Amino acid sequence: AITTLEEEIDALRQKRNDVESRVGDEITDNKSLSDDLATQRSEVSTLERRISRLQSQLAETETQLEEKRAEKEQLDIPEQPEANTDVEEKQQRVDEISLQVDLLEGLHRANQRVIEEDELSLVTSIDRTIVEDEFDCWICGESTTTETIETRLAALESKIETLREEQSNLTDEIETLEAQQREYREKKQQVTRVEEEIGDLSAKRDDLQRDLTQAQERKSEVEDQVSELEADLEQAETELSEELTDIKSEIKLKTQELETQQNRLQELETKQDDADELRAELDGIEDEIETLKERKESKQRELKSQFDEAMATALDHFAPGFDGARLD
Repeated sequence: AITTLEEEIDALRQKRNDVESRVGDEITDNKSLSDDLATQRSEVSTLERRISRLQSQLAETETQLEEKRAEKEQLDIPEQPEANTDVEEKQQRVDEISLQVDLLEGLHRANQRVIEEDELSLVTSIDRTIVEDEFDCWICGESTTTETIETRLAALESKIETLREEQSNLTDEIETLEAQQREYREKKQQVTRVEEEIGDLSAKRDDLQRDLTQAQERKSEVEDQVSELEADLEQAETELSEELTDIKSEIKLKTQELETQQNRLQELETKQDDADELRAELDGIEDEIETLKERKESKQRELKSQFDEAMATALDHFAPGFDGARLD
């Protein structure tokens, strides 16, 4: 029975070594899971900040877009004024009148000076009478008087004023048309500018909305990955704890069996001559059990240290989501 117990203890020792090796691998795997979990949680935080920023930018762009649309609604585009040909025709007439006025003013001024300075003799012969001086018109050669010439000059001055008035009216019309055309062009340019700004803002809004949708979808994907990693880590921790519990239970069981064998040995010491040999064998078993206990305790301390270090590393990355693990 003692030999059988020794064999079982040796098998248990080998099993313990195998489990310890596997536990070390699991601790390494858990650390890898913790690192992956930290990376994924960091990405979630980054995506949350990006989503918040995109939402703010989208709201601001929507506000700007509404303002520009309201601005466009308020723009009152006047009716398109007359074509440039009308302005050109009027300007051509103004130029003609200007030339005519210059000619008539020169004519009026020269003849007016002849009359005012009494220099008719310079341009015609004078027949002086008691009633009124008569002379030949120096333009047409017909007989005329100073009064008639003055009447003609007054009519000429009236013609000049008429032309000036027409010129002034045409100039006013030209300025009005040009102002209308200028206002029309400015309004059209303003509308075009606002429409371009609306187009740019609409494109920007669409880009922001697309980026926001992509960021939200990516965040949902990463959160699913985080949930899976948390479940994997929790399962690994549970399996590790159960494995260690099984080892302790099995060692306890074998210890109890050994105590039973020790009791039997004590009984045999009083009945058999080979009690000393059995005692020596029992001593050897006790030494092996003691060694096994010491190795168990040492390994438990080592496993606890490795596990605590791995958990501390995970907790340093992301404090929430983990409870303190203990290895008893």
